[in-house]
Amino acid sequence: MVTALVAATLLVTASVLGPAVAEQTFRGTVASIPPAEHDLRASTAFNADTWPDVDNSVREVVQRHGEIVGELTAAVWTTVSAGHDGDHEDGDRLAFGATGEIDAHAELVDGRWPDPEAEPIEAIVHVDAMTMLGLGVGDRLSVDLFAGATDRVDTVIVGSFQPTEREHALWRGMGHGLQQDQDDSTSVVGPVLVTIDDLVQRIRPGSTTAAWTVNLDLQQVSYDSAPAAIRSLAGLRTGLADVPTGDQATRVSVAGGTDALERARAAAASARAVLLVIVTMVTVLAAWALVFTARILAAGRAPVTALFRARGGTDRLVALLSMLSTVVPAIVVAVAAPLIADLILAALRDRDLVASTSGAGRWLLSVAVATAWLTLLVVADLRSGRSVASVSTEAARPSHRAAVQRAGVDIIVLALGLLALQQLRRPAGETPDTVLIVAPAALVLAGTFVVVRLLPWVSRAASGVAARTRGLPGVLGSFEVARRPLRHVAAVAMLALALAAAVFAASTQATWNVFRDNTVALTEPADVRITMEPTLVIDRPVVATAELLQALPDVDAVMPAHRELARNDTGEVELIGVDPATAGDLMRWPPALAGAPVRDVLAALPSQGDLSAVVTRRYAEELGLDTDSVTVVNVRGTQLRVRVAGVVNAVPGSTEPYAMLVDQAAMRFALREWVEVLEEGADAPELVEVDQAPNQWWLATSGDGGAAAADATSIPGVTSVSTHAEAAQSSSLEVTARGVFAGLTGGLAFAAAFGIVGTILHAVASYRSRAGEHAVLRAVGLRRMSTVSAITVEQILLIGFATIVGLGLGALVSWLTVPHTIGRLAGLPEVPPLELAVPWQIMAALGLGATALLGLIVVVAAASLRTVSITSVLRAGEDA
Repeated sequence: MVTALVAATLLVTASVLGPAVAEQTFRGTVASIPPAEHDLRASTAFNADTWPDVDNSVREVVQRHGEIVGELTAAVWTTVSAGHDGDHEDGDRLAFGATGEIDAHAELVDGRWPDPEAEPIEAIVHVDAMTMLGLGVGDRLSVDLFAGATDRVDTVIVGSFQPTEREHALWRGMGHGLQQDQDDSTSVVGPVLVTIDDLVQRIRPGSTTAAWTVNLDLQQVSYDSAPAAIRSLAGLRTGLADVPTGDQATRVSVAGGTDALERARAAAASARAVLLVIVTMVTVLAAWALVFTARILAAGRAPVTALFRARGGTDRLVALLSMLSTVVPAIVVAVAAPLIADLILAALRDRDLVASTSGAGRWLLSVAVATAWLTLLVVADLRSGRSVASVSTEAARPSHRAAVQRAGVDIIVLALGLLALQQLRRPAGETPDTVLIVAPAALVLAGTFVVVRLLPWVSRAASGVAARTRGLPGVLGSFEVARRPLRHVAAVAMLALALAAAVFAASTQATWNVFRDNTVALTEPADVRITMEPTLVIDRPVVATAELLQALPDVDAVMPAHRELARNDTGEVELIGVDPATAGDLMRWPPALAGAPVRDVLAALPSQGDLSAVVTRRYAEELGLDTDSVTVVNVRGTQLRVRVAGVVNAVPGSTEPYAMLVDQAAMRFALREWVEVLEEGADAPELVEVDQAPNQWWLATSGDGGAAAADATSIPGVTSVSTHAEAAQSSSLEVTARGVFAGLTGGLAFAAAFGIVGTILHAVASYRSRAGEHAVLRAVGLRRMSTVSAITVEQILLIGFATIVGLGLGALVSWLTVPHTIGRLAGLPEVPPLELAVPWQIMAALGLGATALLGLIVVVAAASLRTVSITSVLRAGEDA
């Protein structure tokens, strides 16, 4: 019953945890994507005459897909030239427009909202633009609606505002105060807003864009409803693109509405698939355990069943009696499994991994497991005890082939395992996820079937060695295994399967943790990382900035760093510049990713002539580069010749497959610029060649860097501050990581439980079946301790063999599958590379656990022998 209870609890827990982790991962991924990235934006050329019809058509389309739409905002934008108080000489270029829902996306800083139909037309201006233009409430603007216009629109400023959400798609392209054009040659100030009625009916500008921002309400979308939402989003995009504009030359263009739902669903499916790998493996173990326990129980009842048949009992009566004797434990299993699963899931519910454990599905699953167990027991009873003679024959001359061998199942499983291994070796994307999920379980099962065939050979070898010794217990214990190896094969296979599954779960967990730690080390390679706006060294000396940062709380060391994006024939390349003299002591760079001692790698960076760089392995392989090879990259229009000083797995500060680590001073010198500098007392500016100041600074601190990061935000020019400690904490709290960790831990625990229960059950059944033999040995003069020693030798052979096979097979299958399977299923990025982490401590703990299990069995056997009456056992044998 314990085995069935553990199996049912496992499946009920997995049936709740898997979907829960998928749902939480889905919602977490959606929440992490900024709304500006997935909001939909439709636009077309503005026509005052057709605007009402087009606007109504857009709203009708959006209303048809209201299940995913949160808000629709209409706006009209244009770029104008404006002068203050009618003066258009050197006029400013303004972002000018209107939106009907301005008060929903902006708040007043000063003044009031504009009134429609006021004379002159009233406008409000972004508070930053007001400061830049030197305007105030009550001032007037004279606006040219397009270049070369003869008609102007006079507006009066009645208020200033600021957006409530700076990143809202409504403001995209309009900036906040000052918006630089792509070529950095001109700038647009604004925005300046009027009422939409005034813009459409009175101003009627030309060369203007009408835009509708559709805010998607994705928080209400669940993992299960995501496919329908994705189809609705596709229909929304199509419907907006088909809106008639009244002009055959123009159409509505649709942008945004990115694949946020697809990305979130893919992430959720990946997390669920990773859990399914270990669930599949432990489910195979559970099925084996149920069949194994059913056979043991049936074998124990075989003599009674045979006598019942000999006295006229039919198979129908045998099945009925078997069912009646098992139905109560089966009901207990069906009722208790969901309750125990609730206790397990309660801890996960407190950690926000499981929202609810209610539902009829878990009860149906528990009933299904109990029913399957009951059926297995009845079938096993029907197949055993066919006659008294057959029971005696099986005990005296057991079969030389196991049931799975006689049925050819082992050959089929071995073929499936080899096929799974071949599929795992195929390139990424060519193997279905279903195969990746099943492959590890198939390999473990196939490996177990192959290795346990060695048990008879091992037992005979042990018996031969024991026969040459003088100790009788060693001979008796090894002889029992050598005489009846197939009696113990199923138990050995079950323990080996359990240990292999536990090692696989632990290896997956350790590999995932190392990958997570490596990712944090690459993205946040120092205790504190500070990003600064681009400046020239003459404007802000490097030494002065270093002294300013060195004065921050708890700062032990400061290093300038520089990050640039370059291009070559393969695409974008990320250049990370560090100071080789101090980087070794300051930054975090796991040796496995550096591929060599970090100091040796950094020592190769300083050079003369070409810029030296340590490049990623993917970049080197893509371009066929080796040490001392030369490659060319383009950085902001400057061609840089880079000499390859080494090849590494990943570069600190970057998670891109194409990246370089260089000397930041050498890179900045190579990218130096010519600027005009007016010296004090000089009549005219002079061209001076200077380089940029470092755009990043990496700090080492004595604490977690929180105090230094907090104070750094107030330093002029700082655009962002991050710490390694915060990144590590955020990574550990990430829903997918916590869900996978919980699932793998549970898989390890369930595998261990099956191994313990199966081994104890087999030891008890084996001891009871040979009670007569032990009694005879005691009757002829064998001491009780000698009998205990014989049982100890027997269990050492069985448990020791199963432990070695299970741990070795688990490590082998982990090495063959974890880097390939988990990386593909989880959709992990290419950098950092996923490398197998062997959980030596857990493997040692499993070995010690097997030893403790051996000791427990021996202690129980010794206690049982102390209370057994030899006379009663021998008389029972005579009566039988």
